[in-house]
Amino acid sequence: MLFTRFLLSFISLIYPLSQLASAQVPLQLVPSAASTQLYFAQLADGGPAAQNWAVTLILNNPGAAPVTTTTNFFNDQGQPLPIDFGSGPSATLNVTLQAGGTATLTSLGRSAQTNVGWAITTANSPITGTVLYRATANGTPVWDVAAAGTGPTYLYSSFANALLGVALVNPSSTESINVLVMAKDTQGNSAGSITETLGPNGHKSFNLSPSISSLPAKDSIKQFGFAGI
Repeated sequence: MLFTRFLLSFISLIYPLSQLASAQVPLQLVPSAASTQLYFAQLADGGPAAQNWAVTLILNNPGAAPVTTTTNFFNDQGQPLPIDFGSGPSATLNVTLQAGGTATLTSLGRSAQTNVGWAITTANSPITGTVLYRATANGTPVWDVAAAGTGPTYLYSSFANALLGVALVNPSSTESINVLVMAKDTQGNSAGSITETLGPNGHKSFNLSPSISSLPAKDSIKQFGFAGI
């Protein structure tokens, strides 16, 4: 019964309830996370053999028709970031997803230096996506990080500790923005804050500590958030 109520509620977001009674209406369930614009706020590629990164982009089409997608990669300064996925370095990646299909693309990680940045995927119909980036030390896996594609927001909050990694992106290609990053302790009191400025299409990644120098011990921070100002 609980599942039935949830399913009908979900479908009603796509079709009016009055239409559900008609067997002629083709129902298509689209995940709430699906969007025609997905932002991937952090990725890393390349670097020396002692710590080499490769990025994997996974795109999924939940729809019943093919979808064309374009992914653009940017560095910290908002400039195009060429990444080699097997066809030579390029800051743009075009992929067509078949109905219900998935594409998984992994970079070669051949850049001599470690390139850090972000990406945005646009599509002509809602899709979901995840970015993975793996570090290896002379071929041995060391780190694996995954982040789902999201939409832009003015406000965000999350559970955290002082070692939490944060990635910020400015989706505007014309204007700079200021972002206030705040931390709270287990009692809900302020544990410090910083303001970061991001240029057009700019990107910045950091750990809460030592970026917020007033943070207490790593186990004392339970929440962080940010707001565009």
